[in-house]
Amino acid sequence: MADFNGDNSKVDAALKASADAVAAEAAARAAADAAEVAARTAADDAEIAARTAAVQAARDACPLVLLRSVTTSVDANQIDLSLAGIDWENYGDILIYMRLTLTAPPAGVNYNYQYIPVRLNNNSGSVYTSGGTAGTALITLLVDRVGVSFSCQIPRGNRGISALWNGMNILNGYQYFFNTLTSCNTDQLRSSFTTMNFISQYGLAAGCKIDILGVRA
Repeated sequence: MADFNGDNSKVDAALKASADAVAAEAAARAAADAAEVAARTAADDAEIAARTAAVQAARDACPLVLLRSVTTSVDANQIDLSLAGIDWENYGDILIYMRLTLTAPPAGVNYNYQYIPVRLNNNSGSVYTSGGTAGTALITLLVDRVGVSFSCQIPRGNRGISALWNGMNILNGYQYFFNTLTSCNTDQLRSSFTTMNFISQYGLAAGCKIDILGVRA
């Protein structure tokens, strides 16, 4: 009987030792897995931080800053581009890039292009000047149903709006290009101009895109 009990004790001891070894191995594996996860997480975080820093460095090195980007989602007879909050004196130039497209004509109307007046603060008075001639719009853009791109450069300042416009298009087989300097209320504080308005008699199509960029001073 003593031998039997001794054998049972040995078996119990062996089973316990085996169980302890299995538990120790499982704990070691869990610790190793946790360490691996922590190392991978740290490496991923470091890579993300490095990429973020590189992107920010590239942005800081770039002279252009995207201040506003608008893409219209519906057809509209008028697009009001917000100028509010732009720090006009913080940039050497403000650049505005436009891609404008007309809607399809309504029933009974036939057109391939329209003249689109551009105004500030919806002001249709004779407060604008182009080539020394007074007018009721900052500029009038010739827009078709295919889409036309224009650009506008506004130099640094705190009063009035003086803008250099550029555009090119092919219409009815003819190519035209324009380069025009226009202005509005040169004595008025520039910060008071809060919208630039693009006005169409029949409509500007959804998908018109306007970007405003600042050139670092």
